[in-house]
Formats: sequence, C-alpha cells, structure tokens
Amino acid sequence: MPTRGASRAHLAVEAKVSDDFGRSIPYLIGAIANILSIGGSRLYRRLYNIGLTEWRLMWILAIAPRITAQRASQIMGVDKAAISRALAGLERRRLVRVLPNPADSRERLIELSPSGVELHSKIIVIAKERERRLLAPFTGDEIRILTRLLQRMQANAVNVNAIDPIARGDPEASLGQDTPARLSPPRRASRRRAS
Repeated sequence: MPTRGASRAHLAVEAKVSDDFGRSIPYLIGAIANILSIGGSRLYRRLYNIGLTEWRLMWILAIAPRITAQRASQIMGVDKAAISRALAGLERRRLVRVLPNPADSRERLIELSPSGVELHSKIIVIAKERERRLLAPFTGDEIRILTRLLQRMQANAVNVNAIDPIARGDPEASLGQDTPARLSPPRRASRRRAS
C-alpha cells in the first residue's frame, strides 16, 4: 500500500505529465487534427457517403482544378497511395473526371465532374460551418496571425524528418544538446506573406 507521501508524489508527476501535453505543439496539432478528422469523417460519411480523404481531394480540386494526383498528394501532405484510393472512389461515383495531360502523356489530370461540383457545393457549407465553430474563440486578428504561423510551420515541417539517427549509422544516439551539430541544418522556410 503506497504511503501518503508517495501518493502525493505520484499525483504531482501525473499533473506534470498532463500539463506537458498542453505545451507540446506536435501533440496539440495532432490531437486537434484527430478530433476534426474523426468528426468530419463520420459526418461526411453519414450524410454523403464520402470519406474524408475523398472530401479533401474534392476540396483541392475545387480550388486547383486539373491537377495531377502527385500534386494533390503534395498539397494534402499524404502519400500518393491515399490519393489513388480516394481518386478510385471518386471515379466510381463519377464525381471526378480523369483526363490525359497534354504536357506529359504519362500523367493524368483530375478535375471535378458536374456531379462532383454539385456535391462539393453541399459539403463546403458544412465544412465552413465547422471551421467557423473551430475558430469562434478567436478575433479576426488572431485568426490572421494563427494562419500565418501555421503556414510557416507547414513550410518548415520537412525539417522534422531531418532527425534520422539510423541513417547516420547511430541508432542508439541520444538526441541531446549536441544534436544540431550532428544533423543536417534545417532548411529555411520561405517567409512569403499569405494574401
């Protein structure tokens, strides 16, 4: 049976750990993304029988029509296999058209079909309301700042993958204070202003 002092120490450790979650940017971003993905996926599947990746691909095609699957995967930050699965589902439902690329016969261009445009116009209303609710606690200025910060973070995210002790032949390497010298330098993120 733990002593009263040990119990208090255990609670103090638990409190510190739970506080650390709230200070970890990757955790917060991941947790928010998971909550939004699960809710969006359930909602769009129930209302329109469309998966979240399919919806995201449709959203991108509404903004950037006639793009390749590779470009869509770059924009979405997912692998090409996920795009291929989403594209196959959208093609089966005739929500997209796939056309040959006149600039490169090895590539295909994707665009929304008329029925895809119609479905997009229904889902976007719900998506915008979900975004409005997510951002409701913030002022307009805070939203603009948050957007710029997230854009910079997204541009810099590739640097996270620079940490690869196994590639350096040192799988047991500790990632301590000497880490920056042992890793390739981070790529500078572009500081373009969003319009």
